[in-house]
Amino acid sequence: SAASKESVGCWLRTAARIEIFSDRFEVDATTREAVAISTNSTGPSVAPRHVSRAARRCETRHVMVDPSAAEVEQWLRAHGADDGSAVGLAIATGVGVGVAVAGARAGFAAADAPSVIAAVDGALRPRWVWWDRATADPLATAGVPITRCWDVLTVHRLVHGGWRTSVAHAWAWLHGLPASSLPAMGQLGLLDDHGDEGDDPEDPVRPDGHLRPEWATGGWAATPGRLGAWAGLALAAMDMQQQLVEASDTAQPDRVLSTARSESAAEFLCAELSTA
Repeated sequence: SAASKESVGCWLRTAARIEIFSDRFEVDATTREAVAISTNSTGPSVAPRHVSRAARRCETRHVMVDPSAAEVEQWLRAHGADDGSAVGLAIATGVGVGVAVAGARAGFAAADAPSVIAAVDGALRPRWVWWDRATADPLATAGVPITRCWDVLTVHRLVHGGWRTSVAHAWAWLHGLPASSLPAMGQLGLLDDHGDEGDDPEDPVRPDGHLRPEWATGGWAATPGRLGAWAGLALAAMDMQQQLVEASDTAQPDRVLSTARSESAAEFLCAELSTA
């Protein structure tokens, strides 16, 4: 929409300043990990939190991996996922793992979802695509070293502008739906849901195009099947964000997308630091 392109334009005018941080972040992160791995040390010259991801790679070798890890990896390989591929992800401890690739999604029961992702990340090194910290935080808490990621809400804040937002708002904006029409939980909202012809409570998207409130407020984590659907929506949102940037009037969309990836990595770093 015109409003969406205008918001992207506002962001792009500050891209040069953002890229300075993003480029430095990527280089510094790579250097820190290279030093930690080559020396196999967390000596005084390297702060412990700076090498936490590298150190935890060693630690996870001795952690019991959930049996479903092999099943998830096999499914992803069968659907063409490999190094750098975008893979939608949603996890819930004690419930399972949801993954999605272009045209397919799946949910897997798992008692220890973070250990599944640790194993699959080490084997495939995809770019995990998640909605927000609801997925990032459990991974960081468990010490899972994520190679690449795309945080949909973080990128939404950059493209749209502002800070206060939600998954429901980001989805609505990407689809040109007014925020004033966002459905809310409560008696009236529940009655409206049941009254819509052809409505399916297991479909996260309502007939009017908005996300179902019950899903957006945590219902997405109820079952492995729902996790798979939520992962699929995150992947779809990333695709729309990329298309929006590529359709804008920037002369260097690749650098803008690189900034988005770097900001997503920075957000995961924040999740790691918050577990200290």
